[in-house]
Amino acid sequence: MTKRPVAFTFYERGWIVRVQPPADPKSQHAMLMLHGWTGDENVMSIFGQSVPEFYWLISPRGPVNAEPSGFGWLGGDSLKNARYSDYAVVTDELDLQVDHWIDYLRISTESLDIMGFSQGGALALCYLLRHPDRIRRAACLAGFLPPNAEKVLHPQSLSGKTVLIAHGSLDKTVPIEQANLAATALRSAGAEVVFCQDEVGHKLGSGCYKGLETFFNM
Repeated sequence: MTKRPVAFTFYERGWIVRVQPPADPKSQHAMLMLHGWTGDENVMSIFGQSVPEFYWLISPRGPVNAEPSGFGWLGGDSLKNARYSDYAVVTDELDLQVDHWIDYLRISTESLDIMGFSQGGALALCYLLRHPDRIRRAACLAGFLPPNAEKVLHPQSLSGKTVLIAHGSLDKTVPIEQANLAATALRSAGAEVVFCQDEVGHKLGSGCYKGLETFFNM
């Protein structure tokens, strides 16, 4: 059986991006993987092991230095007080960069799947809301819907989209209530939401990890 080639990292337009090529170099399936606060371009690789080998796995490093180490997407005063409008600015800048990365990798696709953990999960949902025509499937792992995002959701605005919400019932960083609120809001906009809950803290439990594999194999 053909295995994935070794991952590589490139620097482009000020962004550091880790790429895990697919087993088939001609594959046109791409997934954007967004780490959480204090993460980097390497940490999402654990989740990449659970998705089909036909994906190009594109994992950028967040542009903000995190404390005490690592990186993030929003920082400073906005870390706890950020709203949908703050995430929207980061999302639109990221979308512009994705175009360059897709061209650089010579992937002929206009659609992406997207996966994010914690703060990266919030960014993944914001990406879906702002660019629904570009996103096929989205997974929010231990994440949340950015505050005020419900104001831009309308009935059927996410019709035909499928979203995985995976969360720990013991999560004290992002309480499970945030996951329930996100699922309700996305369903009200017409999205098909797959909800997975494990009895763990701020991480992905074994049941949801298996669910992640199933979700992206559909």
